[in-house]
Amino acid sequence: MVLLYMSVSADFNNLVHQLHLAYYDACKNKRNTQ
Repeated sequence: MVLLYMSVSADFNNLVHQLHLAYYDACKNKRNTQ
């Protein structure tokens, strides 16, 4: 049970990290184009 939670937590953290990078890149690109 704990191992399953850790696995899901790791996947969730990875997803959040990917979304954060995508959001950061989008903001950076928007600032550069203006």
